[in-house]
Amino acid sequence: MKLAYLVRAPDVPDGGSRRGMAGELASCFQALANTGYSGVELAVSDPQEALRSIDDVKALASGCGLTLCAINTDEMALRHQASLGTDDEEELIRAESMMCRAIELAAKYRCCVTLGRIRGKVDPALEPKMVLARAVDRALQPLAQAAREEGCQIVLEPMGLPATNWLTDTTSALSVVIRVNRPTVRILLDSAIVHQVDPPVGEVLDRAGPLVRHVRLREIDGAVPGSGEVDFAEIVHALQQSGYDGWMTVDCVAEDHGEAARQAHEHLAGMIHADAT
Repeated sequence: MKLAYLVRAPDVPDGGSRRGMAGELASCFQALANTGYSGVELAVSDPQEALRSIDDVKALASGCGLTLCAINTDEMALRHQASLGTDDEEELIRAESMMCRAIELAAKYRCCVTLGRIRGKVDPALEPKMVLARAVDRALQPLAQAAREEGCQIVLEPMGLPATNWLTDTTSALSVVIRVNRPTVRILLDSAIVHQVDPPVGEVLDRAGPLVRHVRLREIDGAVPGSGEVDFAEIVHALQQSGYDGWMTVDCVAEDHGEAARQAHEHLAGMIHADAT
């Protein structure tokens, strides 16, 4: 398995957020490479703008020996108030259009694209079957086809309030992936969700293991991994046992992401290498 770190692209407005490393990409990439990371998950707020600078970003990453492993779309939802769960047809079309651009971007980087916050919220009065049908028919099937045409994968990310009120655990997200039944739609395993609301991680991976395409390593409160309640050693071991050998992104909120990246790598790298031997 390989460790990546969340980095905010230059198009992401500051807005007071401390989630993910921010600053000049050259400095961010070099700092992560020096710390021992192999990859970057890039958060973008304007995929069209990100497409224009793709060659420069590729060159910077390659020069540092890093791989762009995922495009994170959460900032798109925050900046543009786009939602795939809305009843507003214009907003839905806007969200779908932005996701298609993000899919195009991910395809050019040969990586996956996350689908988390941008799904927004659904009417809580809706029956679960209707929510499931909406997830599949209105949102994911068209995007799955777009991903097929571009040659990349979407990873559906379990996420809870206040970001969204549907597909808030791995089991429900997995049911959607299974129902979509497309190789272009897979599951993202989130350590905080696993710890807080899922069954034991071994049970989760018994069902979801073959469909896990990406992993997010985070504490429940967003702190540096290893400083809170989540048992990352248990999760890493279970992933190794399931045969997962893909990317794991460190995702945290910090004042000093250089130091946060160092602390997280120190905590995680040893257990990954120990399980790999």
